Amino acid sequence: MYSKMESTWSKEQIASGLRLAGSGVPVVEVTQMMGVSLEVFSAWKAEYTELFDKLIGTFPEPKQPNNVTKTVGNRRMAYLSGSVGGEEVERELRECKIRYSVIENAVAIAGELLRSGNVLGNFQKPIYWKDFPSASRPLLGSSQMGQAGESLFILVSAQLVNQERGSPQSGASRGEAVLSGVFSSEIDELRWRADLAGGNQIDEAIIRDVAVKFSLDGILDGPIDAIRAFYTSPMDALLLGNFLIKKSDSPSGRA
Repeated sequence: MYSKMESTWSKEQIASGLRLAGSGVPVVEVTQMMGVSLEVFSAWKAEYTELFDKLIGTFPEPKQPNNVTKTVGNRRMAYLSGSVGGEEVERELRECKIRYSVIENAVAIAGELLRSGNVLGNFQKPIYWKDFPSASRPLLGSSQMGQAGESLFILVSAQLVNQERGSPQSGASRGEAVLSGVFSSEIDELRWRADLAGGNQIDEAIIRDVAVKFSLDGILDGPIDAIRAFYTSPMDALLLGNFLIKKSDSPSGRA
């Protein structure tokens, strides 16, 4: 399935083209600029759609039945992951002379950034719901996963949604460059998962019971692609394992 994505265009360039189309640039103009056919562009979008659908799970709502509808709703959940090679990431950060911080509690830092209105990105391996015990899998559709994309890295982003206005807290203009439509969805809970020594795992809630815009921003080959994409995106901060970079910091030197 993923073979259709392989072409003379890098995964980062494909994601950029899809971002342009998602921000309102006519697809015909994007395909002419990239030199691809509408059929190829549609295939790219279909592959991103399938991957994105695998990243979000739907679970029964544990709360009381809704007072208005008298029905039990479902909650949508997605994960950020800290499972990224630390040495490779730090080497790239140092070679690029990017100021960064080493963090110990990613859950607390991610939650603080989101509550402050930041658009938070995360560089990770795809987390599919087939990786979880059957009792924890979502109800609708996403439990039947293929193998596509499992050896790849993805760049995802999250930001709180202002429910009163129905737009991101940090400003409507920030959403212009983010993949839209099927590549961005509203979730109820964002969690963090990381592999520990000895095969143990951390699985903690970053933020819950609030509307969070969750987006797939790219399929990438390595951390340098994520760093490059971050600086040309609307994201304010990027997590790469236990490393954090912020656009508000100086682009040179170490934190």
